[in-house]
Amino acid sequence: MSSNVKEKTHPKGFWLICFTILWERFSYYGLTSLVILYFTAS
Repeated sequence: MSSNVKEKTHPKGFWLICFTILWERFSYYGLTSLVILYFTAS
């Protein structure tokens, strides 16, 4: 018996949004730490 049930996956846009949020958070916290180091060294 063959079944034509398609496996449900997330759409491609979902992964694009997740990737964008990941890099946004990475850059925010990365630059925040660099600014803190810059001001403490000054």
